[in-house]
Amino acid sequence: MLEVLKEEGRRHRFQLCVALLATAALIAGVAWYGRSYYLEPAAARARDPLHRALRPSGSIGLKLGILGFVYFCLIYLYPIRKRWAWLRQFGKTRHWLDFHVLMGLTAPLLISLHSGFRFHGIAGMAFWIMWAVVASGIVGRYLYSQIPRHLNTAEMTLKEIEASREELRRQLEAQTVLTAAEVEEALHVPDPEAVSRMSAPRALFVMLATDVARPFSISRLRRRSLGPVRRWLSLQGLLPAGSPEFEQVIRLVRRQAWLSTKIVFLGKVQRLFHLWHVVHRPFSYSFAVLAFLHVGVVILMGYF
Repeated sequence: MLEVLKEEGRRHRFQLCVALLATAALIAGVAWYGRSYYLEPAAARARDPLHRALRPSGSIGLKLGILGFVYFCLIYLYPIRKRWAWLRQFGKTRHWLDFHVLMGLTAPLLISLHSGFRFHGIAGMAFWIMWAVVASGIVGRYLYSQIPRHLNTAEMTLKEIEASREELRRQLEAQTVLTAAEVEEALHVPDPEAVSRMSAPRALFVMLATDVARPFSISRLRRRSLGPVRRWLSLQGLLPAGSPEFEQVIRLVRRQAWLSTKIVFLGKVQRLFHLWHVVHRPFSYSFAVLAFLHVGVVILMGYF
């Protein structure tokens, strides 16, 4: 069963990468094609040969706007799925979330190209609210990833997290590849008492810094077991380059360090995540109102 879930996860990641690359290629292609037009002052664009195609109502600009609006509408499938039970039978929650994030990252870029990077009136207000939604969404996705979950995406209880960490500890004690001191160095996490006294923004910053530093702690472990040539082939230990047994221990250490950090920050993360919903939803819904208002005005004015 676990192998089936892993295979499904790999297939989903492949499909997501294909969709991301296709959208990125479209955005990069249009940006490169119209690079001279987008860099021109607004007053000079009307005389540019690309103006008829790239202006918001042009042959390319209008299609970008429609595609961006469709992507934007698709963003709301994820919250709708939470409320409509019949949608829950299709796919897994984490796959819908990944799709939600992909749409949320690409729709603003398409809409920016559609507008020609000119922001005024209702459209300008909607544009800046849209980027506020994107910024808060990135923070929310990071917070979501900090809460350990089962394969079915249900949150693990603190007792379950502690049990997983204890099992990893027993496996690490049985290994003979690394010394106890080396393992302890890689497992360093902030002091729980200090974290409990931190403000929410500071806790978020320290948690992010800990996550960023973890790959470099793991790389130091790898470098100690590699010769000069293999060190460079592994990018100074950032990539796997040791024996299968050694890499298995590295995976255990990384998982143990990750769980230990999550236990320390769990209370802060859960409070921040609930607070994030209070901020993200109003931005998201206000942007929806302005986006539909903009589309309505464009249709009534006869641009489409």
